[in-house]
Amino acid sequence: ATLIANLNKLKLYNSLKLYLENNFPYLGICVGMQILSDVGYEDKTTKGLGIIHGEIKKFEKKNLIIPHMGWNSLKVKKDDKILTSTFNAKDFYFVHSYRLQSDENINQSYCNYKEDFIASFEQSNIIGTQFHPEFSQTNGLKVLKNFL
Repeated sequence: ATLIANLNKLKLYNSLKLYLENNFPYLGICVGMQILSDVGYEDKTTKGLGIIHGEIKKFEKKNLIIPHMGWNSLKVKKDDKILTSTFNAKDFYFVHSYRLQSDENINQSYCNYKEDFIASFEQSNIIGTQFHPEFSQTNGLKVLKNFL
């Protein structure tokens, strides 16, 4: 909600949406990925950029420590430009309370935190990661290098 509000306040929302709709390269990390969805429910219901179809919802399982913070391994479903099967079962750093839920087959990799959730996706030149490659040491640096 805060990031979308700031994009609107700075008059960047429409420019970013146009940039993404024209298939320019984008790597959205954590909330940078979440704003690509249709709608989010953090603080209040907020319209996202609508680039990927889905909703951002808070983890709801009982006895779950929120935020999900720390190292967790990926399960790579299919290779893409930046995330390949070489990253399967490798650890990446996460810190989040919300996750993307989508009915579309965008799930590039997933992670399990008492439930499977989308850890990354690729849609043309648009990449989203729920994990933080910048904090994920060697594996994260490889992801960033692959994107560049």
